[in-house]
Amino acid sequence: MSHATANNAPMSLLCVSGPDHGRRCPIGPAPTTLGRATSCNVLSVDPNMANTVLAVVLHEGDIWFHATGGAASLDGRMTNEDILRPGQSLRLGASVWQLAADTPRGPETLGAQLVDSLNAGVASAIGVQPISGFNAREMFSDVLKRRTPEEVEAYFISGTPATTPTLAQIDTSWPRPWAFVRLAILAVAVYLGFDYAFRQFHNIYFLPAIMLMGSFAIPCSLLVFYYEVNAPRNVSLYQMLRLFMTGSVLSLLFASLIYSEVHPVLGTWLGAIGIGLVEESAKAACLFLVIDLLKYRWTLNGLLFGATIGTGFAVFESAGYAFNNMFVVAPNHHGLLLNPPTMLTTIDIRGALALCGSHAVWTGLVGAALWRIRGARPFEWKMLLDVRFLRVFALAVALHAAWDSPFPSFYYLKYVALGVVGWMATFGFIQDGLNQIREAQSAAGVRTVAAA
Repeated sequence: MSHATANNAPMSLLCVSGPDHGRRCPIGPAPTTLGRATSCNVLSVDPNMANTVLAVVLHEGDIWFHATGGAASLDGRMTNEDILRPGQSLRLGASVWQLAADTPRGPETLGAQLVDSLNAGVASAIGVQPISGFNAREMFSDVLKRRTPEEVEAYFISGTPATTPTLAQIDTSWPRPWAFVRLAILAVAVYLGFDYAFRQFHNIYFLPAIMLMGSFAIPCSLLVFYYEVNAPRNVSLYQMLRLFMTGSVLSLLFASLIYSEVHPVLGTWLGAIGIGLVEESAKAACLFLVIDLLKYRWTLNGLLFGATIGTGFAVFESAGYAFNNMFVVAPNHHGLLLNPPTMLTTIDIRGALALCGSHAVWTGLVGAALWRIRGARPFEWKMLLDVRFLRVFALAVALHAAWDSPFPSFYYLKYVALGVVGWMATFGFIQDGLNQIREAQSAAGVRTVAAA
């Protein structure tokens, strides 16, 4: 009987205790590698593994493992290579691994298999581990929980010496954001109130409020989501507001400058790719406003900063589109005529599509990738040439280009599909950021508050 199966069920290597608790290493005829190097198939967050890389493979019915860069302990016996059988414990660093049966999937799980394939593909593209241990119902379970005004006010006080948690106090379980939903409901209600007032009284003085509120409502609500998932809670609302304002104007200026100087060539040869390259470069450049602030050393900080800049760009871009569509050329080209219905349609569509992420998601990914490389070190220009950054930047440009491409959207399904990829990459970086904090806690001898 093959040791790779138990009752004909496929097996995998499962971490049952230690920093890598819950991780699985699939076993098959092709070797699967486990380690801390980004080239490994399964990434470890166990700092005690150091340079150890474990390869497991199914060969002639037996499961073999081979450790390089350090020895493994099989049931207390140090060895670099051996056969692993059910019931045995393999210790790597501070983590213990055992063989575990995988639950077979039937035809009814085809949708889940497609999601898993996409999850693995996106994770591979951005160089992180596929999302695991995520439960959407649990993550958003606090949305309807009652809170007093005082609790809400205290919730938004962060980033000060008195409110920033120590490394030991950071909760590394999957975050449970809730405030962004309440803010979205409030913002949409205010927007609909202005819209109703205009339709009821036909007072054009309501139009600027409609234009601005409609442009701010969903993007800024999603920005609060990024604020909530920043587990270190070391970024203040003041810092976000400052970056929102300076980043938005500078990114739009940079983009306009590039468009005026080089985009005629890029537009001719690259089309939508040129648009993505120009605008993502302009927004990424604004990350240098905070890149040298070493107290922000976490991947989740970079994710938040990128999303803040992207949100500012999206808000004022939407306001520009709304303003442009507020007028139509009069008959015989004699001036302009006010055209509120087109403006309102533009705001509604762009607001709804903002749920797919758009600029906030794309720049958030770029920020997360850059901070993941920088960590607690001072920034060096060579970090921009790191393949881990370049492939995430390329993904952001590709998503942006596909968004602006002339391909049919099929009732906006194109934007939904791009949103799924963008948000999946975002959650991959959230998980990676939580693992980064756990690794720091483990290295400092701090017990993890919670496991994802």
